[in-house]
Amino acid sequence: MGIAWIICFFISKPNISKIVKTMKFILFDIIGMKSGCKYYDVAFYKQLLNHGFAAEIHSNFSIDESKPAIINIYEGTKISKILNLIKLFPQFIGDVISNRNNRFVYLTYGEIVDCILIFILILLHPKPILDVHEFISLDKKNNRLYCLFFKFLYRHIYAVIYHSQRSENYLEKINYSGKRLYVPHFKYEFPQNYKLENLSNEIIHSYHPNKINILFFGHMRKSKGINVVLDSINNTTQDILHKLHFIFAGDDSHGIVMNKMQDITSKASVFTILRFIKDEELNFLFKKADLILLPYEEVSQSGILETAVYFRKPMVLSDITYFSNFTSQFPSFAYLIRQNDSFMLSNIYNEIYKNGVKHYKENEIEKFYEKEKYDIFFNNLNLL
Repeated sequence: MGIAWIICFFISKPNISKIVKTMKFILFDIIGMKSGCKYYDVAFYKQLLNHGFAAEIHSNFSIDESKPAIINIYEGTKISKILNLIKLFPQFIGDVISNRNNRFVYLTYGEIVDCILIFILILLHPKPILDVHEFISLDKKNNRLYCLFFKFLYRHIYAVIYHSQRSENYLEKINYSGKRLYVPHFKYEFPQNYKLENLSNEIIHSYHPNKINILFFGHMRKSKGINVVLDSINNTTQDILHKLHFIFAGDDSHGIVMNKMQDITSKASVFTILRFIKDEELNFLFKKADLILLPYEEVSQSGILETAVYFRKPMVLSDITYFSNFTSQFPSFAYLIRQNDSFMLSNIYNEIYKNGVKHYKENEIEKFYEKEKYDIFFNNLNLL
């Protein structure tokens, strides 16, 4: 009977790769809508489908009209955020248990809530997988106990999906022995359109039609270089500032921009939208902007960078390793300054005032979409 079964097996010649690819991938992301991370999730999801995998996104947004899979822990008052966080834990536990036979990919940013959820994931899932945006939150990198606990967690992860040399270096540093899968940051594909009737007057009047519009988008944090931007305004002469308009859009929960508003508005044309930015608002801001500022202190990857490229907007990047490598490959995409050098950033303002902003070169755009590296990644993903 066994021999007959084996003969039938080889006669039928089943397609092993198709059988393997019926596995489902669950992409679990607590940040989702916040800071535009949903665009990464959707890009990853679409690539999974295009390569023959089944996939679902479990986040605080939905790609159709259905109800989001998890609660949004970032909206509302402080009390409501805490209550939503408490509600998230049983949601997450139930989700992990019900998907023990699927590939469960948790997107981590190295935040406090991540360490709790990753710990739960390790306890409840036989093959926990992480997609790493940051191993350690940049604001916590000097906290020794915090870093040690994350190190302990990461060494118990079955597989890690990462996107930069900096992440590779971290895995080497902690002697990570699990499976490693490198893939370039997934390229964004989403509608760039907006309807003016859906936008508030605040957004519509955020840009200046007769000046060079310079956008700082996302978290107003020191690690994102917000202090460098504010200092650069103070270092720039009035004749140049007269031609510039600065837009600060995103979360300012630390009050860094708000506390310096009076000082900077006395020197330059500035508009602030210090809150969560919706999809159509993001589209409007990036379409109207002439230059995007990312003078980060450290980063493993950047969704803001990917968004800027998607809208073909030139950037100012700091010379951290990830950005330096990026700029050397795509010099028409960005200006490079020394980390924490507000005077060098001020010199960039002077340059664009005299010569205008850079324009993307077509051959570099074609090089940017690294199709062959994605094919390698998904072949390796098939073996998990």
